[in-house]
Amino acid sequence: MIFRNANDFCYDNQYLSDYGFIIAEFGAIDTETINQGSDIVLSTVPINHGSKYLKSASSYEGVITSEFRIMKSPESDSYVITDDEYRDIVRWLNRKDYCTLHFISDSDEETVTCFYDATFNVSQVYDNLRRLVALDLSMTTNRPFGYGQMQSSKMTFSGNGEERKLTDISDEIGLTVPDMQIKINRSGDLTLENITTESALVIKNCIYGETITINGDMKIISTDSAEHRQTIANDFNYEFVTIGNTIDNRFNRFIASIPCEVTISYHPVVK
Repeated sequence: MIFRNANDFCYDNQYLSDYGFIIAEFGAIDTETINQGSDIVLSTVPINHGSKYLKSASSYEGVITSEFRIMKSPESDSYVITDDEYRDIVRWLNRKDYCTLHFISDSDEETVTCFYDATFNVSQVYDNLRRLVALDLSMTTNRPFGYGQMQSSKMTFSGNGEERKLTDISDEIGLTVPDMQIKINRSGDLTLENITTESALVIKNCIYGETITINGDMKIISTDSAEHRQTIANDFNYEFVTIGNTIDNRFNRFIASIPCEVTISYHPVVK
């Protein structure tokens, strides 16, 4: 479950409890309503006059959404939400951009294993005296799954063909283009290959001491070398190294053609 036994959450580095509120089962809403978002849609092609269908592609159909209710903490002097309290909550949660969110269980220990990027719509709940007593939150994330803490692994290569290994801990079977920082320790043409996923990037004319940065999500490559910055677009083969896992294997094997230090960073998928 997305909440398990949560009674608090942290959104954009602020806590619901900081506002004097808790997650509550209250009034008409007595259960969580969750769309996990990870429904997979398969595109298929018929063969043998429709007696069998082959998969041609697959994709996720939606994102995680959830509806739940918040109310003032039982420790508050009054359960009625004032105009100022309502405006503060709406200003905090009702954003035009996604912000980082994680939920906190009933236990005192805050062990964060799953994050979301989310935005909220807020609805008012009144009692029979027309007093504002609760708020219904409609949460929408930007992914069909959550994600874990950033994982970073540093590998040092001498350029003599030695292998380095990385373990992909993602819950998602498949490939990811991670972020990379590559510090060049000898000038030359760099080939960095993940033997496991059969992907290799090639960057020619690397300069000793430069650091090459790759943004995996945006597929952007850059360098801190003013000299190489002028030509790196032509020196790059535009193939990005991937990491991945299968049902039987999480290990990724890397080799590099010249001495360098490679830091690979990614957020594992959490389902």
